[in-house]
Amino acid sequence: MENELLVSVIIPTYNRADKIHNAIHSVINQTYKNWEIVVVDDCSKDNTAEIIQQFIDQKVNIKYIKLKKNQGASNARNVGLEQCIGEYIAFLDSDDMWTEEHLQKNISAMEKYGVKLSYSFWLERSLNGKDEVVFKEGNPLKTKFDRAIKDSYIKIVDEETAFLESPRYIEYACIYKVYCNHINTLVMSREVYEKVGSFDVSLATSEDDDFSFRALLYFDAVVVMKELFIYHQGVDNLYNFSERQSIDIKRDFKDEKTVNKFSICLESNYECIAKKKTTYLEYGRFSQKKEFLNACREQLGWRAFTIAYINKEVYNKKALKYSLRSIYYMHRPIDFKLFLNIISSNRMFKKADCQQFIHF
Repeated sequence: MENELLVSVIIPTYNRADKIHNAIHSVINQTYKNWEIVVVDDCSKDNTAEIIQQFIDQKVNIKYIKLKKNQGASNARNVGLEQCIGEYIAFLDSDDMWTEEHLQKNISAMEKYGVKLSYSFWLERSLNGKDEVVFKEGNPLKTKFDRAIKDSYIKIVDEETAFLESPRYIEYACIYKVYCNHINTLVMSREVYEKVGSFDVSLATSEDDDFSFRALLYFDAVVVMKELFIYHQGVDNLYNFSERQSIDIKRDFKDEKTVNKFSICLESNYECIAKKKTTYLEYGRFSQKKEFLNACREQLGWRAFTIAYINKEVYNKKALKYSLRSIYYMHRPIDFKLFLNIISSNRMFKKADCQQFIHF
């Protein structure tokens, strides 16, 4: 269409030559045709460059940037943000896909309601290829989404669009753990990037949650209540290295590799929550300040306790550090019990040694 504004689709990738073609084809098949693809290769060791060159040879509008050093998804997305030229910006991981109406539906909703951000519902595709509707009756995300509607923090504005008012929605979402803002469903105006800045490269995970939090503090948004994105569970996905329902705490957390992977996720999430608290207080416009800060304290306490618990058999110093933090935030009998368990299992710690691990 002649009046379509350019959308920059940023695809960070690392060693996914066998999957990235599906992501790119899902962009090519969009009903919204005015787009550019910015692939940022985070120093892959496979033949990703050859796959991308095939698309370039076919005159697909792709910019390919290969980084000299692997620095993670946040840095790759930031490079994409610096290099893209679109009035709209969207993100897509290289192992995932959009449905063909993704851009059209999101941009139409943004323009109709005069907002700078749009998200959508999504499907989750398992390793065996089975698709699951996330926002279905009985799913906790759907239950919390419906509660937010009932409590008037999400407003239904037409049959497939919901409105999120800034900053009321994100305050409520953090307090009651409402989540409808998956980064790969996001389409945003360039103005959002210019206001809130880049992804936080210090976060190994949860960087997308941090970015959306900052964006939703300053900008109203819409959610297209239709599944327009397909999230692929995979063995190389940081969140899917283990089936969480089948985890045996006594067995799995004696394995150093499993402990390390879970710790990466949990520690980044802990830092993300702490950053949200700081960002929120700096923002200064509050409607539920007490409830928000209490929710942050509780979430920090639970994350700290979990990190301490899973590390107590493998990384004793880390376990001690986070055990002290769980006591600080929660001071429940179970927090003290875990602390005593940790220090009694390793006599190398003296009372004076504990002080160095207290950083709040």
